[in-house]
Amino acid sequence: AIDVLSMGSGASSDVVSSMSVEDLDEAIYDMPAQQRKQLLAAKRTELDSLQVSVEVDEAKLEEEAEDVQAIASQLMRTLENATPALDIATDALHKLDNAALHGLAAFAEPPEIVVNTMRAVMTLMQKSPSWEAAKKELRDASFLSHVQGFDKDSISDATLHEVDKYTNDPNFTPALAASMSPAAGAFCQWVQAMNNYSKVVR
Repeated sequence: AIDVLSMGSGASSDVVSSMSVEDLDEAIYDMPAQQRKQLLAAKRTELDSLQVSVEVDEAKLEEEAEDVQAIASQLMRTLENATPALDIATDALHKLDNAALHGLAAFAEPPEIVVNTMRAVMTLMQKSPSWEAAKKELRDASFLSHVQGFDKDSISDATLHEVDKYTNDPNFTPALAASMSPAAGAFCQWVQAMNNYSKVVR
């Protein structure tokens, strides 16, 4: 019979693990009662340690799952707020007409909020972010429909970074832009809503 307990603890574990059920039964049966008790006590200790380890891992996994669920729920709430804001901003663009756009383009010396609003719009549209380029687009009959139909999920991280130069300005507000031009107010609102939505879905 194999004297399992006469081996080191690591060796005895390896031997026991490699033994067939029949050999293990025979080895245990041939053991003196005291050795049998010692082996069973050692195995019971190993099982208890394994159970504690499993319970700790399960608790950690449950905690991580709760954290992930909390983050997901927060993102969903934020997205639910961002999407209606974008819908409202897009609806405001639909209320504009060519006369409003031509009026915006007619500024000989446009206020800073107007210039920055159109630069931000042009940046999102992947066009040259200059006032001169914006004026040319404003006189294009198809420009407004292009903005209204803009793919909100196509904005790159690099573009968002460029847009931040305008949206991070505390004076970049739809109210201020609208006080200069209703069209500028609508475009400013659209830029902010598009920027917020894009960051939420990142």
